[in-house]
Amino acid sequence: MAAVAMKVLLFAAFAIASSYAEEVVAEGKSVAESQRTIFLDGGSTDAIGIVDVFLYIGTFVLATVTALAILGLIYGAGGEEATATGYAEPAATSYAAYEQAYEVARSLYDGYQKYEEKRSLDVGSSL
Repeated sequence: MAAVAMKVLLFAAFAIASSYAEEVVAEGKSVAESQRTIFLDGGSTDAIGIVDVFLYIGTFVLATVTALAILGLIYGAGGEEATATGYAEPAATSYAAYEQAYEVARSLYDGYQKYEEKRSLDVGSSL
């Protein structure tokens, strides 16, 4: 249903654009006659045309989608099933986490010391 509605909307937009293009061609002004000057017409404030209606609808839809996307980003991540952001309160066993990190660092240091000893023995024996 949405695909049909989209096709109808695109066809209507094409038909309207074609009718405006025919009006411009019918005026008969060439680029040479207008001396390549671009005039930006602000339009009339007396009446509302179909272009104004489409602009208002498009602006409203864009603003609504943007607002919903922002609200979805703000409130979508706040549920109980949400993943941790890194700013959560540390667990009660933070000392155990410190001990684990200390043990990893200590084993890395011990491994480096063994590597240096082996390297110095290898350099001494090659002389």
